Amino acid sequence: MQKRLQTVEGKTWAGFVSPIEGPFRQVLQETLARLPWTGGGELEFVRDDEGTLHLFDWNPRFPAWIHGVSFTGINLPALLLEAAGIGTPRRSRCISQEFARVVVEKPVRPGYRLPEPPPPGQRRIMPNGKHPSGMTQLAKRLAEQRSRHAVLPAAELPATIMTDLSEIRLPELNTPRLVFLPKMAEESFRRAEAITGIAADIGVPVRVAYSVKTNPLNALMACARKHGLLAEVINGLELKHALACGFPSEQVILNGPAQSWPPERLPAPLFAVFADSQERIEGLLKQGVQARYVGARLRPVTIGSRFGVDLAHFAEFSRLVNTVRQFEGAGVGVHFHYQSDVLGTGKWFDLLDGMLYAASVIGEQTGQPIRCLDLGGGWFPDDLPDTFMTKGTELLKRAKQLLPALEHIVIEPGKALAQPCMALVTRVVEVRRRRAEEEATEVVVDGSIADLPQAPNYPHRIAAFLQDGTVVPLANGPDSILGRNCMEFDYLATSVTVPARLQDGDWLVFCDAGGYDASMSYDFAEGRIRNA
Repeated sequence: MQKRLQTVEGKTWAGFVSPIEGPFRQVLQETLARLPWTGGGELEFVRDDEGTLHLFDWNPRFPAWIHGVSFTGINLPALLLEAAGIGTPRRSRCISQEFARVVVEKPVRPGYRLPEPPPPGQRRIMPNGKHPSGMTQLAKRLAEQRSRHAVLPAAELPATIMTDLSEIRLPELNTPRLVFLPKMAEESFRRAEAITGIAADIGVPVRVAYSVKTNPLNALMACARKHGLLAEVINGLELKHALACGFPSEQVILNGPAQSWPPERLPAPLFAVFADSQERIEGLLKQGVQARYVGARLRPVTIGSRFGVDLAHFAEFSRLVNTVRQFEGAGVGVHFHYQSDVLGTGKWFDLLDGMLYAASVIGEQTGQPIRCLDLGGGWFPDDLPDTFMTKGTELLKRAKQLLPALEHIVIEPGKALAQPCMALVTRVVEVRRRRAEEEATEVVVDGSIADLPQAPNYPHRIAAFLQDGTVVPLANGPDSILGRNCMEFDYLATSVTVPARLQDGDWLVFCDAGGYDASMSYDFAEGRIRNA
């Protein structure tokens, strides 16, 4: 059984079943013949890039997904009973080589309560969990390594970022301050423009769209327009901003759950409009919105999300099909979005694969072929050129096969474009060094979580700029960087090593702050309140 979809814990959500053949079957038979085991079993393997299988788990029992395998014509529990001489099972009917699991919630019997949640800050380790939580010895070894604070090499800052930062007069800067890195922005958007080159391999024009909500900075909007990107907006205010920055309406994609806020007439024509709900898509038809493509955002089946039309609900899917049948004029489009840096790129591609099949079914059932495919993904900057340009190209070739009427594929790299383009400059307020050598140092800066709200969510590359002109990238280690506010959670970084020569008045620069760190920053502890 090959896992096709998995839960976040690695459990099987859907699988493909095929017989065991060749040398592997022979080795398995020889091994089992030597073991005094007469029950069911499960061997779990991973395959490396060279195709070699590595065994990492052997369970002396049938797995939880065993019922799904029976749909493929292989009822292993029944065959086991037959081998033990307990009757002859009915022949299993092969319905499909693939299966998917469905969870049904049940009430808990009174008197048999579920375990209480763990205390704040602690994570419960399940005894039957997958690596690493269920392997107590491995978990212990990892904890010992963390306690020793093994220092890894510091992440070197790219030469482009260093050039941009070297042109800033730090002593003259009022900190904390978000600074724009123009050379890095040019490099980032030039890479985005290069994505359109995969169109030759796919056979469909490819456009890149800049997500305005990620960072609406005018300089970034100008970069997007200069390099031929579309603008993707989620409401009327962002739409106004995109038009004011020079984007014509036919280069704008309207998305999101509150497109009509604030309520104003939409300009025409737009490049595309994707509805987040059945109600919105029906409203767009009544309104007669003018756009090259009109369609719906599709909600993933196996991943929880609040956005889009729920494909797992048959009545909702049928309602969507009936609505799309009424489309006239505009081409039909579908939009899919989930953060790949949250889900993982491998699972993101698996999820997209399922969405492509769903889109093909919509086209077949409605008689309205899908003409535009819009892919959002919350890509991490390094994943965009390294992963999407390779595996993504192959998957989009299949998109063309499943959706032969495709006229445009739109890719929204989001923060992969904006994230490297800004940095937060902070000044050291206080260095708290401990007397014992093994104890950690704490550094207080004039910045805070209000200036870098995404600080806990992903590692930012950090560099210390000392007053003598020395630049020191920070490696990992036992030290912490504290924000200026009286809040327990105001940490800008933990597990870093600050330079021994760091002193009050030096600067700590947090890179990778050009995405949601910039657009979601807020006023706090500054003697004022927003909109008051």
